[in-house]
Amino acid sequence: MFQDLFKPVLIAVALAAGLLFAATALANQRGAPAPINDTYPFAVGEACAFPIAVTFAGKLKSMFLSGNRITTIWPKLETTITNLAAPDKSITLRGSGTFHDAVQPDGSVLSGNTGHVYLIGGRFGATLYIGNFYVTLPVGGDYSDPVGNFRQFDLCALVE
Repeated sequence: MFQDLFKPVLIAVALAAGLLFAATALANQRGAPAPINDTYPFAVGEACAFPIAVTFAGKLKSMFLSGNRITTIWPKLETTITNLAAPDKSITLRGSGTFHDAVQPDGSVLSGNTGHVYLIGGRFGATLYIGNFYVTLPVGGDYSDPVGNFRQFDLCALVE
């Protein structure tokens, strides 16, 4: 159910990590976080004014809970953003985070996020959020603006 609710162009390590890797997490429901090392390319205009690649390396675990909920953790995840037009321009960040996603009665998804969370693609560009916030994905709609207590960083500007 969760895999169908999110669009792959928008990556929130929570949204990307939690949902794009759900199959790995389901197989590892009771164990330790599973290793990941995946790269996602974004064409010109999908996240930045130039093409980028986003690589996640580290560990990830999703836990499927009752009540149409999923909690995803990524302890000490290493994320590398590379400008594909100028590959010598890249940045590697390390951080941990968690998100708690819940399907609401109307079918929308409420995602509570803590720690280091990346929202990449669409109107978010490529942004790192650090703190506590939530976003809502309405049925057939676009994500809401983040609401909460957080700092945000434009990742495109860091690899221009």
